[in-house]
Amino acid sequence: MNNPSNLGPKKPRSQLISGIGGALVFLLAAPQAACANAYTLGPQRADLPGVGEVAFVEPDVVEAKGGSLDTELEVVLVDQNGKPVDCEAYRSEGARYYRAYMAEGQTEPKPTGPTLKFARGDRLRILLKNRMCKTDDEGSSAGFAGNPPQVSINRNKEHGINHTNLHTHGLWVSPAGNSDNVLISVGPGKDFQFEYLSPEDHVPGTHWYHPHKHGSVATQVQTGMSGALIMTGGIDEIPAVKQARERVMVIQRFEASDRIAAKPAAVTADRLRFPEDQITTVNGLRAPTIKGVAPGQTERWRIVSAMAAARLNIWVEKLQSRPGQCGATQAPAGTVPLHPIAYDGIPVAKVHAWREIRLYPGNRADLILRFDEPGTYVICNNPRSGKPDFGPIGYLQVDQARVEPPMPIPDAFGPKYRYPSLLDDGQVAKLQRQILFSEDYGEGFPDSVRIDNKQFDPNRVDQRVPLGAKQEWVLKNDSETEGDFHPYHIHVNPFQLVDSSDPIYSDDRMKGVWLDVVGIPGSTGTGEGRGPGYVKIRSHFKRFIGLYVIHCHILSHEDGGMMQIVEVY
Repeated sequence: MNNPSNLGPKKPRSQLISGIGGALVFLLAAPQAACANAYTLGPQRADLPGVGEVAFVEPDVVEAKGGSLDTELEVVLVDQNGKPVDCEAYRSEGARYYRAYMAEGQTEPKPTGPTLKFARGDRLRILLKNRMCKTDDEGSSAGFAGNPPQVSINRNKEHGINHTNLHTHGLWVSPAGNSDNVLISVGPGKDFQFEYLSPEDHVPGTHWYHPHKHGSVATQVQTGMSGALIMTGGIDEIPAVKQARERVMVIQRFEASDRIAAKPAAVTADRLRFPEDQITTVNGLRAPTIKGVAPGQTERWRIVSAMAAARLNIWVEKLQSRPGQCGATQAPAGTVPLHPIAYDGIPVAKVHAWREIRLYPGNRADLILRFDEPGTYVICNNPRSGKPDFGPIGYLQVDQARVEPPMPIPDAFGPKYRYPSLLDDGQVAKLQRQILFSEDYGEGFPDSVRIDNKQFDPNRVDQRVPLGAKQEWVLKNDSETEGDFHPYHIHVNPFQLVDSSDPIYSDDRMKGVWLDVVGIPGSTGTGEGRGPGYVKIRSHFKRFIGLYVIHCHILSHEDGGMMQIVEVY
């Protein structure tokens, strides 16, 4: 492994702005005048909290200074009380394990990593320090070659669960070397210096970071390894956006037990600092309450779907004293209108109102909301998975003095805030590229998930694209039912939505939207008219040569081989 001290000159450290009870502030550079919301945890509620019982707080923030964000992210293995795991007892039966990113100066692990905030054109230097325990599971120390180690063999199953790396999901940066290179593996006890340079024409927006070491992605994300990346600028300076109260919401669903544990240990509610299994959280908290909202005030929610598998269907409605609230098959009438101003970090051309927003794992949405009436509201999530996993994920109390006149909601954004549209671009290649996602329940994991009837092989290039090409791809999914979605994700380059067999994506309000994750619906129709679900997209491979990946963002599918290598040459 490269010695981080030999990877370039040290820059002045960025700032970690954090607090415990609003009193303690850690500074990594010059003094900071203001302190972010205190992000303290515990005890977590084992049952659903009521209104006002858990305060909404945001993750710690590390901000760039002088054109550079230079920080450390230390990955630690902790128990449900947030205490570091004794590696000698790591494999003890009944253990429950979580993983957390800790920024330099942070004193305790937290379920959601710190938010990294910077401007386009800034240089990001992140020293990743893997302090997870060594394991003896097959593949932890095998299957890698080179310096730094690269994934070098085809092993499409969970392995090397404490080997890791870092993916800057949504950033338009190089996939090579020590930039957004997800073929790197950083083993337990090792450090690696990542460095990213965002181009000056990068569209500012909401993104996120998470691990992407093949074979351990699902386990690491669903045990806590996620955090927001906020590139500032662009529409942030438009008055109707700037005056809105901004909140970062990283939505996670925790599954704490590594599969090496036979039976989870018993825990009591008064000891929990990390969430229980199968609980959907906002910034690591179960159903927190946003307080102090005024009628007529606008809110900007930067939502990150840091889910390992489940999709989100989110709406906001008045709290009611009835059982099964949030259990509707669709958002009911009377919900608070949601106005997406950006998807996956890229602003929309025209702002539309929706009753609910659907996000697949990896998606982001920037929403503007305005609460016109006082009262208590509930943030609902119902993934409609056929399981009883719907319910409130948060509350709001709208109880302050009314803002008059009501704050405006933006209605459109000009071309300078967006990527140029490819919908009417005559330079898009006429020949479509067809890519098929398949899942065969009869064959069993891991051979049941494939792209173009092949499983991932890191030594094989599946898609070759010349630099500068503008292409149309048709993504297909021949899974048995329309609900058997596969969220397609491509690194480095976003794409523009053209058409889909999914009614939401074919809605006029979605046509032309830029994304980097899109849910491909399963097969539709009956009899002879039955065929794969599809999504049609267009991409401009404008910059950055090298190898990167496309994959299903159900992360157990990625670990299981539903991934391909793309080479831009």
